[in-house]
This record gives sequence, structure tokens and C-alpha cells, in this order.
Amino acid sequence: MKRLLQAINVLPEAFIVVQGSGCIVAANSAARELFGTHLKEGHSLAEVISDPVKKLLRCLQLWSSSRQFLPASLQIPRDGSVSTIRCDGAVMEPATAGCPSLLLLRCVPRSESASTQLFIQLNEKIEHLWRQIAEQKARDSDRLMSLATAAAVFAHEVSNPLNAIAMSIQLLEAEVRERNDLSSQHVRDSIVEANKEIERLTSLLRDFRSFARPQFIEFQPTDLAATLQEVLTPEVLLFRAAGVRVEFDIGSLPLLMLDRDKIKQAILNLCKNAVEAMPEGGCLTLRGYLCKTTNAVVLEVSDTGIGIPEGIDVFEIFRTTKPTGTGLGLPLVSQIISAHHGTITYVTEPAKGTTFKILLPMRSISGL
Repeated sequence: MKRLLQAINVLPEAFIVVQGSGCIVAANSAARELFGTHLKEGHSLAEVISDPVKKLLRCLQLWSSSRQFLPASLQIPRDGSVSTIRCDGAVMEPATAGCPSLLLLRCVPRSESASTQLFIQLNEKIEHLWRQIAEQKARDSDRLMSLATAAAVFAHEVSNPLNAIAMSIQLLEAEVRERNDLSSQHVRDSIVEANKEIERLTSLLRDFRSFARPQFIEFQPTDLAATLQEVLTPEVLLFRAAGVRVEFDIGSLPLLMLDRDKIKQAILNLCKNAVEAMPEGGCLTLRGYLCKTTNAVVLEVSDTGIGIPEGIDVFEIFRTTKPTGTGLGLPLVSQIISAHHGTITYVTEPAKGTTFKILLPMRSISGL
């Protein structure tokens, strides 16, 4: 993608890179000149055109369906009036787990003729990128299938011995308690540490099983704000003990069609991950709001922690930055959100914190 961005920056035509939702990712100088100062990265394309949002969404859907440029026309405000431009779009990078699709748009005034050679070159480039992505996706799919099978076998083989160890520890603990003498204190301490490790391994096995199983989603009307409260109420005291305060900024949200239990699991994983990123304490913020442009509810989970090192893909299985991490928590979150037809992305800054952003599409709720 970096090479393509470098290429469009030197072209005289106006090019814009947007997410499938219409959020502007990048634009060259020609595009900024065409659209004016309102064209800003991180803002929606809907803010710089005069067409209804519904028309833009139809165009984004059209462009998202093709790796070849497809034409459309848009209206933009210029010099106190409205001008019509031709806007050709194509998929540059399709959506993946945790990452939205990226579209490349070429915009020219109606009076200008298209450069045939440029179209050919860009189509060839996009087709090449498409093939690379498809090949990588196939390799990743095979790898994940193998890992999921290995995880299921591992969880099955370890579960029974671990249960036996836990029962033995319980019997030993009862025997030491009956003696009730000071010389047994070091044994009690060892039992406490052993129980902690058993609990950690049990949690690891639970994550392994969850990741290995296909995500069967049982959609039901869900109040996201109430679900957040259910998740965090039992955890708030533990978070405070770790020096982390919790802040809510949840607006008025519609009911969503969600699998309540799986969404709770995903949110809890994100919150615990955020707390672990703040060993010296800090602030965990949950912000929810309705994004009318994408017809989705947005949930942001932010921390003021150490940030994520550059070059680390936290959604890659077994990839972790924590000494005791399993590398399964965030991939499992991504898996759950994808099963809800949503997306999850993040922005991070070293020593300042990380924000995970979840987009959950609104679905019709029959009978309500």
C-alpha cells in the first residue's frame, strides 16, 4: 500500500484512498485542490460532497465489489455552486478480520478526459495486489485451520491431567488445613501459587477451546449499554485495585442484533487487555455512539497504557507483547466481531495508550 500511495502522490490526477465505510485514509495534492480544505484524513467522504448519504453508500458498495475501476458521478461544492465530477473506484485491499476494506478513487471534473494508459496501469496494479491478497488469505486460512485443530487436540489432552492435578492440590490443601501448624505455612504458600497457575492454565485452555470451535452466533436484540455494565460491574473493584479508573461515555444507542454472551466475552477480553497495558495504573474509557454514515454502532475501548510496539499485529494468533500472554485473547475478539459482520481496528501511541474501535452493523429487529 505504501508504494501505491507514493505513486499517486506524484500523479496529476486526483486520487483518494478511503475505507469501505467512506472514511478518508489518504489523498494526493490534486485531490485536495479539487475538493478544497474540507478533505481531511479521518473524516468521512460524505462531508465533502453534496450528494445524499444514501447515494454515497451505494457507490461505496459498488466500488467494494470490483477490483476494476467502476464509474460513478458525484457532486461537490465549488466556488459557491455545485460541480459534477466523475469518480471511478475499485477495491485496493479487501476487508479482513479486524481491518476494513480500502478503496482507490480517481476523481476528475466532467470536462476532463480520462487517461486510458493510466487506467490500464492502475488496473494492472490493483489486479496484482488482489492476487497477492487472495494467495496470502489462502495461506492464512490453511494455517489457522491447522492451528485450530492443534489447539483442540492440545486442550483435550491437557484438560484431564490438569483436573487431576487440581483435585490433588485440593486434597493436599485440606490435609494441611487440618494440621494447622506454623511449620506448614510454606506449604500453604506453595499451594496458593499452584492454584494460581492452575487457574491460569484453565483460562488458557478455555481460550484454546473457544478459538478452535467455529463461531456459531445466536443473534438476539441486545442493549449494548446494559451489556457493558454487566461486563464491568464485577470487574471494577479489581481494576481499581490495579490503579485503573473506569469511565463511560455511552450515548443513546438502538438495540442491536448480537450474540450477548460472545460480545460480553470480546468486551471483557479488550478491557482486561487494556488494564494489563497499564501496570502503573491509568484510565480505561468505554465510548459508544451511533455512526449514521456507516449505519453502525461504534464502541471504543481506550487505555492510557504503554501502547503497542510498531510492527506488531495483535490480531495474529499467538502474537503477544506480554510475558505471560497467550496470544489468543485479541485474535478471539477479532473472530467474534467478524462473526457479527463487524470490524475492529486500533490506533496506538507509545507511552500514551491504545484505542480499539469496533463497528457493529445495525440489523433490522423483526417484531420490535
